[in-house]
Amino acid sequence: MKQLYITVLLVSLNVLAQKTPDELGRMAFKACAEKNEVAYSHLYPDKASFLAYVKSMDPAGILSKEELEEAYPSGFNRSVLSYTDLQEALDEMEIDLKKAVIKTIEVKDEDIDLGKEKPNLGVAKTKNITLHIAYKDEEYLFLLPNTIEVNGRWFISDASLEFAEAD
Repeated sequence: MKQLYITVLLVSLNVLAQKTPDELGRMAFKACAEKNEVAYSHLYPDKASFLAYVKSMDPAGILSKEELEEAYPSGFNRSVLSYTDLQEALDEMEIDLKKAVIKTIEVKDEDIDLGKEKPNLGVAKTKNITLHIAYKDEEYLFLLPNTIEVNGRWFISDASLEFAEAD
């Protein structure tokens, strides 16, 4: 019975997988609006997807096994901390995302040259997703920076979420 439950759960997650940057942006917005940290944390890649992504940037095997093992939990924790920081900022700004509306979603390439930090590493192919939000006659920008695509699914990264009034 336990195995059946796990199989159903995995199939359900695949069906609900974020297949485009727009879909990821909407799912992240919904999780933040509902103050659902668990739903938000599920937008971070699982360990296997994370390692597949990192290894695609490190074909020469420059990163040690220890670095790879440490990178996943620290990235996940930074992602959750970013969510928590965003919720605190929204509370301070007295913004209720449940009453906000997504007007448009903008997606831009934001590749990161990892060779600058560690020679012989490649480029991290990422996209910044900016949601243009309307709330109480004001326009805001909600940025999900450095989102990644792994095997046809889009994921948030450990980069800090940003929410600011539009110019």
